[in-house]
Amino acid sequence: MTTFHPTRHATRRPAVRRSPVPSASAIPRILPRAAPRLSLVRHARRLPREPMLVVAAFLTIYLVWGSTFAAIHVALGAFGPLTLTGARFTIAGVVLLLAARWLGRRHRASARERWAAWRRAVPVGLLLFGVSGTLLSWAEQTLPTSVAALIGCLTPVFIVLMEWRRTHRAPAPMVLVALGIGLLGVFGLVGASRAPWAPALVLVVATMASARAATWMAEKPEPGLAPVGRQMVLGGGAALLLAIPTEPFPRLEASALAAMLYLVVVGSALAYVAFAWLLARVPASTVSTHAFVNPLVAVGLGAAVLGESLTAGAIIATGAILVAVVLLVVGESTGRRGQIGPASGGGAHPGDR
Repeated sequence: MTTFHPTRHATRRPAVRRSPVPSASAIPRILPRAAPRLSLVRHARRLPREPMLVVAAFLTIYLVWGSTFAAIHVALGAFGPLTLTGARFTIAGVVLLLAARWLGRRHRASARERWAAWRRAVPVGLLLFGVSGTLLSWAEQTLPTSVAALIGCLTPVFIVLMEWRRTHRAPAPMVLVALGIGLLGVFGLVGASRAPWAPALVLVVATMASARAATWMAEKPEPGLAPVGRQMVLGGGAALLLAIPTEPFPRLEASALAAMLYLVVVGSALAYVAFAWLLARVPASTVSTHAFVNPLVAVGLGAAVLGESLTAGAIIATGAILVAVVLLVVGESTGRRGQIGPASGGGAHPGDR
């Protein structure tokens, strides 16, 4: 008779292997795996809050885009309008694409994704940088920069008209009043300043193209450097292709080259990225407030740097245009109160992208 031994017939549990405690020499090899996550957390805590970035972006589009009218006037002393627009936006676009590739070097898009991204950039690139930018440069050859800036600030007017046509929904009464005052102000400004009508009408067309591009951007926002760079390369490249057979080689003048450098780095790359970033985060009616700040900066620089002056009638027309834009922005904000996210349309003025 066999004797039962519990210890002999008990189920044996598999031995658990315990990892040894890492020695001091092994710690540097283990920490790098967790270091990226920890560094991102620390970096996120040090980043400024988004309201600070919003304020900085608004100051950028307020001041920089107001100064680009004077910079374009100086650069036109050596560059033709097509050459200026093409070189400015093509160089800025290439810089932004290189920066986007360096910052996003860990992500490589497929050939199909890249082709789709370039196709999406065609409408905005051609309208905003090719058509609007070239027409603005052409008009500034004969128009004072203050008049060009004041006509360009009517972009929100055309945005409202385009939205009216698209949605078949009449704007608020305040917006309709603003439209009438703004259009009367443009006619009064051109007449009082004795500016030629042909470039003024060309600039109105440029403003319409800019408004259509802005509504497109607000409907399908693509924040980031790469979308902006693709749009600039397409619009600037189209202008350069037209400039090669039609315009002479630019003269190398220090002031014109300095103005071109400012337009490429500050007026195009920096300001346009801030504008696109705002459209993706702030209602477009708020972004469009730059339309009545840019002319004030442009008029001040035109008087201080270029020696331009406004007659009494032109000053009254200027006030009418600014009142119209303020009423327009207030009326749009009241009509869209309660809407979440960016509104349709944005206040882009021509040629400053």
